[in-house]
Amino acid sequence: MELILAAISIFAAYAVWHYMWIPTATDHLRDQLFDLRDEVRAEFVSRGIPLHNPAYEALRSLLNQYLRYTEKVNIGRFISEVAVANQQRDLFRRLKDRIEEPFKTEPPELMEYIQHVRQRAMIHMYCMMAKTSVLLISLILVAMICTWAVDFINAIRNTLPSIPSLKKAMNAVPVVAIFATLLVRTGIARETWDASEIEEYAYSQQRN
Repeated sequence: MELILAAISIFAAYAVWHYMWIPTATDHLRDQLFDLRDEVRAEFVSRGIPLHNPAYEALRSLLNQYLRYTEKVNIGRFISEVAVANQQRDLFRRLKDRIEEPFKTEPPELMEYIQHVRQRAMIHMYCMMAKTSVLLISLILVAMICTWAVDFINAIRNTLPSIPSLKKAMNAVPVVAIFATLLVRTGIARETWDASEIEEYAYSQQRN
């Protein structure tokens, strides 16, 4: 009976993850990218820049590439692409140069706006990868638990009597939890890849 209940629980969790959570996250990402694309169009029109401008066409093409591969993007596929890029640096350097070339435009304010849009698109893609990765979600939960544990231990330590030996012992307790929290937070929060790398990933998916 316990095996049957465990099997049903696993199947239910898989169904919720695969048929509800993943499609919901994908739809949310697509909505964000569509809104960003519409915002870019309105911005260029408001600046009096024609929509056949190479920078606009390149930016719209980039966002369309993201939209095209929203259902395929995941952290495992992206990491494998980065690994391939590290092995074929010349190829990906040429690809990066090809991506960057249309965005070299005037005035500087326009270039700054384009870079801002690219960073926002990158963040949307990273968030999608994080939200659809069991590993990253697990790490986030571990980080949250570690943070709560550290806060709880600190709260207890602050209420202890002023006994030097007892205080010293309590000071040593949070070390492991703090170290684990810093590792997890650093790994999740730091931008370990720049915008160009995730753009290279989106463009390189055309080969698949």
